[in-house]
Formats: sequence, C-alpha cells, structure tokens
Amino acid sequence: METCSDWEPLMELWLDAELPEEIKKRWETHLSECEDCQTEIARRREARELLRDSLNPVTTTPNFRERTAAKLYDRFAEHLHPVTPDSELQWSLPLMKEEEE
Repeated sequence: METCSDWEPLMELWLDAELPEEIKKRWETHLSECEDCQTEIARRREARELLRDSLNPVTTTPNFRERTAAKLYDRFAEHLHPVTPDSELQWSLPLMKEEEE
C-alpha cells in the first residue's frame, strides 16, 4: 500500500496531466481518500495560479517546445529512465549524484 510520501514526487506530473493511466488511477484513488494529499494538491494549485497570474505571457518561436525537448534529451539522455517499462513518453530523472573521481 502506497503512502503519501510515495505519491509526493508524482503530484506535479498529475497536475500537468502527465501520469500514465494506470498510475493516475491509483493516485486518484489515494487522493480521494487522503485529506493531507488533497490539501497539498490545493496548495500546489494555488501556488501555480499565483505564479501564472504574476507573469506576463510569453510568445515563443515556432517549434520551441520540440527544439527544447531535443536539447534536454541530448543533455540528459544517459540519465533518463522510463517511468514504467512500457512507457515511451513518460520520463523520470533519477537523483543526480556527483560523479566519483
């Protein structure tokens, strides 16, 4: 059985609608039963709204998202791992450790 601390790292992915369907369903079951997580999600939504309201809209150049994603993938490819074994689009960065010399 998962605990709140198991779900905490996935909250932002859920808010961004980026969780794989199976994990999303399990998380939403937990969320429906957990007041602490409901409070945390409300807090994060409020923070996002405050941040969104405080920033001026930015217009990006065509293909900005694709170019940026390609640069990030190239830079971090050796550190990327699928969230689930059959996932092609969901990625997770492990904790970055300083390399031993």
